[in-house]
Amino acid sequence: MKYAGKISLILAMAMIVTMLASSGGKTVQAASTTTLRVTYDQSGARTMLASINEFRKSTGVWYWNSSTTKKLLASGLGDLEYDYALEKIAMIRAAEIAVSFSHIRPNGESCFTAGDDSDFIVRGENIASGYKSIGTVVAAWEEEKEDYSGQGHRRNMLGVLSDGSTDAFDAVGVAHIVYNGTHYWVQEFGTRKSASSTTYTTPNNYTDPIDGDKSVIVSLTASSGTTIEKSSATTATAAKKTAVSAVDIVAAPGNSFKLTWDNTGASEYIIYYKKSAWSSFKKLATVSSKTTYTTDSLTNGTYEFKIKAGYTVSGKTTYSAYSPVFKTATIGIPYITGITKYSAGRVKVKFSTVKNVDGYQFIRSTAYNGTYVDYKAVVYKVSAYAIMKPVKNKTYYYRVRAYKEVDGVKIYGAWSPVAIYTLK
Repeated sequence: MKYAGKISLILAMAMIVTMLASSGGKTVQAASTTTLRVTYDQSGARTMLASINEFRKSTGVWYWNSSTTKKLLASGLGDLEYDYALEKIAMIRAAEIAVSFSHIRPNGESCFTAGDDSDFIVRGENIASGYKSIGTVVAAWEEEKEDYSGQGHRRNMLGVLSDGSTDAFDAVGVAHIVYNGTHYWVQEFGTRKSASSTTYTTPNNYTDPIDGDKSVIVSLTASSGTTIEKSSATTATAAKKTAVSAVDIVAAPGNSFKLTWDNTGASEYIIYYKKSAWSSFKKLATVSSKTTYTTDSLTNGTYEFKIKAGYTVSGKTTYSAYSPVFKTATIGIPYITGITKYSAGRVKVKFSTVKNVDGYQFIRSTAYNGTYVDYKAVVYKVSAYAIMKPVKNKTYYYRVRAYKEVDGVKIYGAWSPVAIYTLK
């Protein structure tokens, strides 16, 4: 289908992005930077939000399946919120596509390196030129008469990813400039790490839009020239490599650990570990399609873990930086060996000791599968017993576990089996 202008998109899929770039065109003289005098219309650009949400929530809105054989409904979509951090990125990109109409920036980098998008976990971009109004450019991006391969902009506005998930984005920022008489448009989509991470927070709450003529400096690649593209043709791929930032480590039976980490949308995660006596980290495991892993039984000692995320695009895997290092220790399991009456209203809970730990924690419940609560027992570690005050003639269920302090943090071992006692 022919349009009066040009459009192109980049669709982010759980950190994996597909860029529709261009080829052909004329070459201009290379330079490290160039200064453009452009006219911004951010007051008008911001009104595009209503058109985007109207399209998303229109009755029977659809998109083709990957084989262009079935129309899939995109029902129940929520409104996108306008995000000023994304708007700042869109404003940078609008000037850049006036120099090189591509999702590759004039300096040769991915469009996702423009501005600060650290508050987002999924990103997407639509670009267009030559359309003089919001109505015409949004209509072009809707791609009503295109097949699957030509509906990338449509899927971006609907938040449809190639894995079939929908409503993937929760925010958008828009930019519109005029340069040398040509109109340029950019939509920047994102999924925020938290609902309020950027939309209305300082310093991104720029309530006064930027309008009028502005001088913009655009960095250019230090190659033989910068291409001003004339047609949309080729497809390229890249990945946004977000590192794991949080790892939760819980002791499991048999001197093992269960690791759980934040989902960055990676194709795989590589886990490394290091015992305190080792000089360097060793590869422990590679995990695909999940964010949890339980180690085999480890020998006693203090351990450190770190993880890096791998993103596979077109058969090639690239990796993020390592996560922070998280430290823990193997801790044996104590066992309750007996419970006897100690004195009036008190019982003695005997337990087996564990080597190289700093203390023990007791919990109890009035039902085997009930809620166990922490009990601040008087614990005599050397003699290996604890004194507790139960209610007479009531049955209690007791458990104990050991802990060790590592860098000021208590690391707990697994709970003992349940022991039952009724004080008569």
